[in-house]
Amino acid sequence: MYHTKSSEETVALGRTLALQLTAGDVVAFYGDLGAGKTTMIKGVAAGLGVLEVVKSPSFVIVTEYRGRTGVHHQDTKTPRTPDRTGNRQERQERQGSAEESKLPPSPFPPPSRGREQREGVPVYHIDLYRLNDGSDLESIGLDSYLEGDGVCLIEWAERAERVLPASAVCVRMSVDGAGRRIEISGLRAPL
Repeated sequence: MYHTKSSEETVALGRTLALQLTAGDVVAFYGDLGAGKTTMIKGVAAGLGVLEVVKSPSFVIVTEYRGRTGVHHQDTKTPRTPDRTGNRQERQERQGSAEESKLPPSPFPPPSRGREQREGVPVYHIDLYRLNDGSDLESIGLDSYLEGDGVCLIEWAERAERVLPASAVCVRMSVDGAGRRIEISGLRAPL
């Protein structure tokens, strides 16, 4: 259980969560209107290397961003942990342009090949607030995002529970006085 006292703290928690995510992961956000889902997603996206301004995609349903390279799919049977090996110089070389973009350095080694090497991992920000029923999920092709090569960040996830993978990370948010109460489950390691 986490308690944040400001939007800055909520964004920072999102950045920390991003350190555990790799391509193919799904993060399901739950909470009432104004609970801070989009604010936390801004932090997750920033932690994944998204440089664009992240806004709620309520009217377009899905917004795709490009995250950093080095977030690659790993065997889901193996716990995902950041690569903390190597000396200081090696870590700085892996950082690449992270300092220039004012983002934390990637704790992941770069992928050895493939589209992600050239373009970065896709980050799909999906807002299901305006969907009416299950047929809407099919019409937007939600399953292709869930089974894709990116990281899916889904607001109003309760509208898609029947199709969410069992491995999804669940983030339940609520207003707690002037701050936010945030419960995160499904992580492979504590934040």
